[in-house]
This record gives sequence, C-alpha cells and structure tokens, in this order.
Amino acid sequence: MRRLIAFFILSAILSPNVCLAKDKIAVFPFKRTAYNDYRMTDVAETEMVSLLVNQKRFDVVERAQLEAIMKEQTLNLTGIIDVSQAVEIGKISGVKFAVLGNVSNVNYSKVQKTNDQGELYWEIDALFVMDLRIVNVQTASVIFSETFTSKPGGGLFGGLMGVGLSTDPETQLSSMVKKLYEKEISKKMLGAFPMEGTIISYDGNQAIIDIGLGEGVTKGMKFDVIMQQQKENPKTQKVITIEYKVGKIEVVDVSGEESAICKVKDGKDQIREGLVVKFSK
Repeated sequence: MRRLIAFFILSAILSPNVCLAKDKIAVFPFKRTAYNDYRMTDVAETEMVSLLVNQKRFDVVERAQLEAIMKEQTLNLTGIIDVSQAVEIGKISGVKFAVLGNVSNVNYSKVQKTNDQGELYWEIDALFVMDLRIVNVQTASVIFSETFTSKPGGGLFGGLMGVGLSTDPETQLSSMVKKLYEKEISKKMLGAFPMEGTIISYDGNQAIIDIGLGEGVTKGMKFDVIMQQQKENPKTQKVITIEYKVGKIEVVDVSGEESAICKVKDGKDQIREGLVVKFSK
C-alpha cells in the first residue's frame, strides 16, 4: 500500500498536467484620504485585482476571504496602510504578498467656455494621485513603493456641449485610472516581480522558452537573453554569477501554459538552448 501511495504521489509531481503552485497575493482595501474621491478608491482597488488576475502570475485571494479574516481580527475594513497589520493578516491567510493602496488626492473641475465659432464647450481639469505598496509578508519588507499621478495634458478633457466625451466626473476619472493601470502600473508590476525563464529549443530563427500563459506571458513581450558564468572573486574567494546580455527575443505566439514561441530580435548567432531569458522593460 505504501508503495502504491508513493507511486501516485510521484506520478502527480511528474505529470505535465500539474501546475506549479503560485504565490498568494492579497489586495487589501485601499485607503481613502481624499475629501471627495468620486468613488475612485473603489475603482483603483478593483483595477488592481483585475490586473493581478489577468497577469496570471499569482493566486489572488478572494476579497470575501480576506474580509472574513479582517472581521475576525476586529480590524477596520475601510483601508489598511500599516505594514504590520498587513503582515499579521497575511500570515493568517497564507498570503506571501500584500498590496496596500492609498488614494491621496482626487480633483475634478469644469468650466463652461466659448470657442472662436461661438460654440459652448467644457474645459475640464482632473487629477488622480495614488500611493501603492507591495509587502513581502514573510519578511515584512516593502518590495515596491511608488506614487502614481494621472492628469490630462493641457486641462482640456471633453468636447462641445452635448457632443463628444461625457463630462460626468466619475466617468472621466474612472477612464483616467484605467489608463494609468494599463500604461504604467502593469509595467511596474512586471518590474517588481521579474519574469524569468529558459530557452528550451532554438533552430536559428525561433526560440521556445519554458514560460507561457501560466506566468502571464503575452504576445509582443520582449526578453533579454542572458549568458551566465560562475567566477571566483579573487579577494573573497566567493563564487559569484556574472551575467552577459547576448541577445533579445520577442514573443510571437503563446499557446501553452509553460511555453511560448519567440522570434529573434538581436544576437542570432549567440543564442542557444539553456540560456536564461529575463523580461525586458
């Protein structure tokens, strides 16, 4: 019986259909410090969850589960920015990373004006500022901390009276927040959690890497191809790893959970199987 159990355990581990466990991450309720945030704190929090789910790099803890733990610990649900609290709750829920957000400033104003043709239009000015931190619960260290600001250039954000974009504050600000996540925060997240893999096949034109949909790899992503060498420091006698960038590849097809096909952008003659690839910002 023991041999049979061991056989099934070993088969499960070696099975190609078994996905490796992902690190758990929780998005804590974002804190609202702006006097009137036009509900943008809720929008920012929701967009953060969506970003993490879509990147497919983490096991995102459900909000209901997180709230249940917070209620049990008699903690306020209106927003947590204290690292020690996040670490405490994270350990209870088995989370490795905690995302803390604080919407610190939201402004919106509109002024009705007339153009040279005598047509009425709205001149709209808007501002959104958010502080974002990611904490490693296991080490209680902040691994990511940045302030993001979104403001339409030139202040004009709308159209003629009754024509063009909506002048509703929530609609305009929500659009700004979503664009901020798409253009800036998504890239910053990839930088905070470097995506790394290995070239497992190369025919001189295309390279196949061992990371795919399961790690959030998408078409168009670029990776630096790295050659690593082990050398001994003559002063300390410590063996260190030296990295040399030898090429660049771009993903052209992602059809598997653990693989992606890439075309070579640079270093065609130096790329080979076994070399490391790292996401290029």
